[in-house]
Amino acid sequence: MGKDYYNVLGIAQSANESQIRNAYLSLAKEWHPDLCSDKELATTKFQDISEAFQVLSNAERKELYDKHGEKGLTPDAMKATEPKSAPPKPKPKSKPKKTNTKKEKDKEVEVPPNIKLPPGMQAITPATLKSPFGRAIKSSIITRKIIPVKPKPKKLSILCQLDCTLEELFYGCTKTATWRSWDTNCREPRTTDVKVKPGWAVGHKIDYQDEEMDEEAMIIVTEAKHPIFKRDKDDLLYTADITLKQALCGGEVVVPTIVKDQNLKLKLDGLISPGQVKKIPKHGMTITGKPGARGCLQVTFNIVFPNSITTEQRQQLAEIL
Repeated sequence: MGKDYYNVLGIAQSANESQIRNAYLSLAKEWHPDLCSDKELATTKFQDISEAFQVLSNAERKELYDKHGEKGLTPDAMKATEPKSAPPKPKPKSKPKKTNTKKEKDKEVEVPPNIKLPPGMQAITPATLKSPFGRAIKSSIITRKIIPVKPKPKKLSILCQLDCTLEELFYGCTKTATWRSWDTNCREPRTTDVKVKPGWAVGHKIDYQDEEMDEEAMIIVTEAKHPIFKRDKDDLLYTADITLKQALCGGEVVVPTIVKDQNLKLKLDGLISPGQVKKIPKHGMTITGKPGARGCLQVTFNIVFPNSITTEQRQQLAEIL
């Protein structure tokens, strides 16, 4: 069956629309990447929760998922479930139109202007009536045509991820957000360009109004795993491996930065203990809204011990220590 969206949201298959939404809101708050210490796990959980809500909160997608599982949500599967169009019926011969029929007259009723209409009805009312001679005449009773008013449908909200690299969030860029419309008849994905500002964090939200489909998309920024750095708000975290000799006797270590080809040389003075952290200001992430401002680069030292030593070296170390 693939992913169990009910299990992801922690609800039963019989859950109603309100229960599905409440479960999503509770879990989204619990696993929002900005509120969790393990951002990598939180980002994965947040993506699964959002995907489950998009499916189960839509009646058509939920029905397809309940019947066919995750495979029923593919474009080909949804297209296969659509009813085949029936052959066109022959048009009946047109009858001559009669004017001033009783039905046409019944559509217009004489109602005084101070009479309120029932809910869901609308009146098209001329301000004045014209006499046969073309002059406007006033009337206390005006003919009003009564027509039903269709309520405006509520806009549907769609969650959409905007995957960015750490460098794209550092410098800023323009990215294309892509999502699927709630309307299953719309096979082409919807897109919009988003101008990412330097320093945006994971979980940053952008609200986009899709007027053409009468939908709104909530675009959420996510961050790809970086091979060297980790991020903690405006700071960047880096682990530097040093030898036991460097930890005890000092030396020099080269530390990369997020700016390409701008490495730092750190001098190791004094004893370095395992897990010791050195903060280097102005070498972290760009701070949004503060031109030129940056966080810190936090360097954690990892001491690499030798795999083996000789008996003589062991004795010398024992004498020294």
